Amino acid sequence: MDSDDDWADDSGLTDAQYDKLVAERNWNRLQDEHGVAGYKDGITEGKKASLQDGFDAGYTNGVEAGLALGRLRGLLSTMVQIQPSRSTGDSSLADRLSTILSELEATSVEHVFTLAYFRATEATSTAPATATACTSRAEESLCGAGGGSYCKAKGHEEAEHMHSSGAESAQHPRAVVAGFRKRIVEIGAELGWDMSHID
Repeated sequence: MDSDDDWADDSGLTDAQYDKLVAERNWNRLQDEHGVAGYKDGITEGKKASLQDGFDAGYTNGVEAGLALGRLRGLLSTMVQIQPSRSTGDSSLADRLSTILSELEATSVEHVFTLAYFRATEATSTAPATATACTSRAEESLCGAGGGSYCKAKGHEEAEHMHSSGAESAQHPRAVVAGFRKRIVEIGAELGWDMSHID
């Protein structure tokens, strides 16, 4: 019979040896079960923490961009309403105001926060986080023979590479807001308005 067979004849064992054998089997089974459960719990908790951090950052960025675009839209709507009464027959200015207002009204979350933007921010935030975790521990097993400084330098290089690989194609939400702001300020300057308060 197999030595691993649970129903094997264990008559050659003393009671103490048998109890020890059963205890070892139970211990190994419990270790496996709790190891798997602990691993699953760790994955779940890690996802929760990561999701919360992502939500917090996304909420802050979304509020900032939304407020800025809302202010610009309100200002532009006012300019569209006021401009015709001050017009000296220049319809191109009114057309430009209407065009910018139409573009601003058509701007949605997908235009401001593009998939390319999220991929670029995810890639650039991954390497520094890894490097920071590694350097804060400064353990040889995590950082290699060079210790914390090796890992720091490696993480920095990875962050630079990831940033340069995808960030150019992704327009930052602040750049979208700045583009609209610049166009509105230029038209306001043509009208002779003080646009210095537009931040």
